[in-house]
Amino acid sequence: MLLTELKAFIKANRKKGRREAFGLAVQNDDTYLTWAFAFDYLFVVKDKDAVKGCGVAYPLPQPYTGSVASLYSFGTPVPRDQEESKQLCIMDWVAVDAESRRSLVKQFKARFPSWQKQRKLGIQFDDVRELSNKYLNYLETL
Repeated sequence: MLLTELKAFIKANRKKGRREAFGLAVQNDDTYLTWAFAFDYLFVVKDKDAVKGCGVAYPLPQPYTGSVASLYSFGTPVPRDQEESKQLCIMDWVAVDAESRRSLVKQFKARFPSWQKQRKLGIQFDDVRELSNKYLNYLETL
């Protein structure tokens, strides 16, 4: 049931906000969400009625090479004891309101406790951007 709800939420909300989330065909596939769930890379905010937010963030098995494609490491999990030394990719992030966005940020910080020491990358407007600690902290206060 949750997978069906997530897919419906993503389809309805992925183009809202500053950028398109879950824009790749593979990201709308059950395999991507199942992979993210299996390795605890999937963040979900849900109330009693519906999904309110969804995000995917994961450690990169190899350092970022300057190519957008180097961020697409789906299917290549990093062992938990090695995650702290890896760069993080915040690939997809959708929230319908401020409370949900704050919850996603809190979940991210709890899942990756060394996040402040790690390089964080994301794709915005088809370009790779480095996400600062200041920016993530700011998202939590909006």
